[in-house]
Amino acid sequence: MASTLLSFVLERAGEDEPAFVRESGEEMSYGSLALAVRAVVDMLVKAAPSESGGSLLRRGIGVAVADQAGALVAMLAAVGAGAAAVMLELAGGEEAALAAAARAQVAAVVVGSLEDDTLRVIRGQSLRELDEAVALVVPTSGALGEPRAVMLSDLGVQADIEAVVESLALHRRSRTPLFLPLGSGSALIGQALATLRAGGALLGLGALRGRERAGQALGAMARLRADAILSEPTALHALAKAALERPIGVRPRLERICSTGAPLLAETSALLAEAFPGARRINQYRLAEALQVSAISDEDPHFERGSVGRPLAGVSVRVVAPDGAPLPPGERGALEVRSPWQMLGYLDEPQATAGVLDDGWLRTGDLGRLDRDGYLYLDGRSDGLVKVAGERVSLDALAERLRAFDGVGAACVIAAADPELGVRLVAFIEPREGAPEDLAERVRALAPARLSPAWRPAKVVELSSLPRSGGEIDRQALRRMVEPT
Repeated sequence: MASTLLSFVLERAGEDEPAFVRESGEEMSYGSLALAVRAVVDMLVKAAPSESGGSLLRRGIGVAVADQAGALVAMLAAVGAGAAAVMLELAGGEEAALAAAARAQVAAVVVGSLEDDTLRVIRGQSLRELDEAVALVVPTSGALGEPRAVMLSDLGVQADIEAVVESLALHRRSRTPLFLPLGSGSALIGQALATLRAGGALLGLGALRGRERAGQALGAMARLRADAILSEPTALHALAKAALERPIGVRPRLERICSTGAPLLAETSALLAEAFPGARRINQYRLAEALQVSAISDEDPHFERGSVGRPLAGVSVRVVAPDGAPLPPGERGALEVRSPWQMLGYLDEPQATAGVLDDGWLRTGDLGRLDRDGYLYLDGRSDGLVKVAGERVSLDALAERLRAFDGVGAACVIAAADPELGVRLVAFIEPREGAPEDLAERVRALAPARLSPAWRPAKVVELSSLPRSGGEIDRQALRRMVEPT
């Protein structure tokens, strides 16, 4: 078990200090975490197919474990066994995860739950080998807008962890809540592994959905002495609103609050300052493909101007025109990043990899600008993608899905800023001949069964004819209906 991603757990294997704390208060010490990892390594060595006496080198091990502690143990066991940990999507349950494992051609997959003592290993059929540099594979919607699997190196992830520890000032007393599933690279690397590297404790609080759950999580954070949060802006907005409904003396005493997945909107940032007046707010720019790019705290005057900070040491960012020519400071263009810890590529997708990597530069798909002092500002996407509750949504792909609803002839989706969701999706639909009079209501009623939560429009507007210019749907005219001047 030589991986550097596991070393900082094994170094403390004899300690009783908590590494993971469940919402109930039940603690798993660093020693217990190391024992659990070793137990799963033993299962993997016995179950995974091999041509060399049990070695899993260059094999992929799928992780399809729903509970946060179990997913952490399984991931550490995979890299500890010398394999690449392939984090699998869990939305469709265990059966869907096993199908995803087969598509990923992993040697074995870890399923079950650590909490219920049902962790087990299912043997895979593939003997395909990954590049020995690959240590971790995490799912993402991808810089090109399609679901993909990002391959990361052991050394790259380790360097990113060190950058996160420094920018968030994590330490041995840090107690950081986990709200996102560990299939997310941001949660796994930026929260879980960074906290363990600092010697702190993870608080497994699960997903934040709805105001009631935000209030419960806030109470748990106070009870378990949480002092730092790293989460996406919609969760931070919900926590701030829940906190403002409580006396300040019973709120958690936070030291740091960091936004990930999307920049903080001004309204959310102000709510956090009011709800947790002693906490330092941190904005950052982070991608699954490039990991942490930049960070900024509210001590810097550029924070209030909406900047996501300067690129970290060793990271380069440039702004380019459509023809690839670099643009001067202040000019808006496409963002490209070069980082010592960026991805090795997309799993099994060399063409997609070539589409975003060019001579060491990663085409992010994001638009933005750099000012004369080197501060970075984000300004949307170049490919019709937006972030809703931390998930990337393609406006064009959503419009295409809406056109598949009975009675819908044409559709266009507009994204408007929303402090609670990040953005609010407004769908405009044009009826086909013979469509029912209540078409918009029918689309709204069918959306939960056909679209995942982040993809469901907040509002559906039926127009007898969508505005057009030059034969194309006039998005600007629709946007004026959403955001009148």
